[in-house]
Amino acid sequence: MNAVTTAHSQPNHEPFETFLRWLSPDREQACKIYGEIMQKMCRYFVRKGCHDSEELAGEARDRVVKIINAGQEYPKPEALFYSVASKVWKENARKPRSEPLPSDDVLPVTPQETDKKERQSYCLGRCLE
Repeated sequence: MNAVTTAHSQPNHEPFETFLRWLSPDREQACKIYGEIMQKMCRYFVRKGCHDSEELAGEARDRVVKIINAGQEYPKPEALFYSVASKVWKENARKPRSEPLPSDDVLPVTPQETDKKERQSYCLGRCLE
């Protein structure tokens, strides 16, 4: 059993099999094409600065599988993959990131800044009374 079959051995693997037949009627050739396209997709996302390139390539693949199983005709697999990958990248780029800054990126507060902030806070408090 090869990596392609193992990675997609879910109960209903027919959509993926249809996708492979779209790549090539010869299963061996289809698996080779699939592997090459997935490597290109990973490199595409890496060049775009994505840390989760494999996950995004998988998302692009899943969308292409759905498109092909919907019966739409596309004669150029790589062109479809790059088109879908572009959309996946744009969606990913729009997602808000909530990654904390490393602790060494935080600037220390000087005693002078602390004193100034305390005076401003005291002054503001008196003004609001």
